[in-house]
Amino acid sequence: MIAAKIYIGCIDGDAVLKLPDKPRMLKDVEIGDKVLNSRGDYVEVVAKDFGRPHDERENDYVELTCGTYSIIATTDHHVGGKAAGDWHIGETMEFYNGKRCTLDSVDKVGAVLCGDILLSDGTDYIANGFVVTSQLSRSDIDV
Repeated sequence: MIAAKIYIGCIDGDAVLKLPDKPRMLKDVEIGDKVLNSRGDYVEVVAKDFGRPHDERENDYVELTCGTYSIIATTDHHVGGKAAGDWHIGETMEFYNGKRCTLDSVDKVGAVLCGDILLSDGTDYIANGFVVTSQLSRSDIDV
């Protein structure tokens, strides 16, 4: 069995990832599934860490919104190329399919059940249209 060790950052478990057959929430993605990466390829998930509400970090979550798209992440998780907590309204970030998006809002939110995945090729993945950098690494994987 492959499992991941605990790490620091995460995104909302309700964030939607694209799979070849249909979209699925992060909380429902399994090791071995293939999800869309930032290069437009479907790549295998080799590790997943999920289900840890960071209650002690209740003020360390932000919701980033670009138009009709939004994502919740811990402030230290990289979304769109930098830590979610470092983004400001009006800044332009990397978005799905090579597009750019200007942030409409950056709001502090309460703790959520969250997690992260690692793709076999180590690339970023797409969640709710946002480019998300995994904070898991191969050294975090127990085989």
